[in-house]
Amino acid sequence: MRKVLVAVVIMAMLAGTAFAGNIFRKETSAATTTALNYTATYSSKSRILNVFIKSAAAITETVTLTFVSKTNTTYDTVLDTQALTAATSYYFVPDGDLVLEPGDGLKVQCTKATANTTIYATVLSESY
Repeated sequence: MRKVLVAVVIMAMLAGTAFAGNIFRKETSAATTTALNYTATYSSKSRILNVFIKSAAAITETVTLTFVSKTNTTYDTVLDTQALTAATSYYFVPDGDLVLEPGDGLKVQCTKATANTTIYATVLSESY
C-alpha cells in the first residue's frame, strides 16, 4: 500500500510540472552574408526545451548558446559551444531544467564563414 501511495504522489508531482504551461516557439534566420546573433527573451518564467539550428546547405561554423542574465552581463554563461563540420543541423537539449526568469534570455549565435547560406534558428520553451 505504501509503495502505491508513493507512486501516486510522484506521478501527481510530475503531472503538475512536466507540461505545466504553454509551449512557445521563437524563430529567426540570418541572411546569406551575416552571422546569426539572436537573443530570445522571456517576459514570464520559462523552461527551455530545445534549440534547433538548420542550414540551407552544409556549413563549417561554430554555434554558441549563452544564458543572458537579467541582472547584468557578469552573470551571462555559455551553455554550449559546438564546432560544426560540413553539417546542416544542430540540436541542443538541456541536461536538466533550464529555467529562465522574466527578463532573462537565451542567445543563439552561429559564425558566418560559409558564404551564400541562410541559417535558421528555433528555440522551443514552456512557460510556467
